[in-house]
Amino acid sequence: MEVGVNGGMNYQHARNDMQQSGNRDTWMFNYGGNIVLNLPWNMQFSSDISQQSRRGYDDKSMNTNELIWNAQISQNFLKQKNATVSVQWFDILKQRSSISRNYSATNRSDTWTNAIHSYVMVHLIYRFNLMGNKEARAAGMGNMNGGWGGEGRGGWGGGRGGRF
Repeated sequence: MEVGVNGGMNYQHARNDMQQSGNRDTWMFNYGGNIVLNLPWNMQFSSDISQQSRRGYDDKSMNTNELIWNAQISQNFLKQKNATVSVQWFDILKQRSSISRNYSATNRSDTWTNAIHSYVMVHLIYRFNLMGNKEARAAGMGNMNGGWGGEGRGGWGGGRGGRF
């Protein structure tokens, strides 16, 4: 089991000498945690949750709290565990907003984004083992003069190497 915590903060101090009404002190902060559980049968469950908050805006609709929760479960399979299927669910609580606001000393910028906030993704991942197993890689790297699995100084693919 792995457990983690995270957090962050962004403070924006904008001043306008021409229009005092354009002065802003805004805060964006977040905090949360995550967990990863290794389960029997080569399964893994992970989840993260974070509170994202904005403060300091004149427009009260911009002073928001968003609780964002994501989760994933994955299963390794096949003989060498080369394949993984995983299901991820993003924004389970459906609280992510589509608006952001940025201030500077001379302007205000509002951005709306069309997005699908809560959704599920299914992944199928297959890992190709092009470099061989651990022992083959160790033998090849440990014997650079003899090539992959060769002996002596026969070079790459030189068979038994050094013995003509």
